[in-house]
Amino acid sequence: MKQCKCKENVVFAKRDRHVFVVCGGENCRCAGAKDLLNYLKDAPKLDGVDVRIAESKECIGHCAAAPAMVEDGQILRWVSPRRLRGELLRLGIAG
Repeated sequence: MKQCKCKENVVFAKRDRHVFVVCGGENCRCAGAKDLLNYLKDAPKLDGVDVRIAESKECIGHCAAAPAMVEDGQILRWVSPRRLRGELLRLGIAG
């Protein structure tokens, strides 16, 4: 617990935000992007972590490495549910 300048006890909670965007292009959809989206939506999240999940309406431009997705601004290519689980664990999102 930190003390603010007004001498009151205030708890400052650090909330992490992670944004995941799964490619909605045709190649990624055929390669299993819907499975990734469902995995992200169904994966148990830890408390205090803000996770935003979306599917892009258009291709993100990495068709040769499908399925692709964007994680916090970084492009991930050839993503499988197993790799996605590892990424969630690495980020401390899933338990």
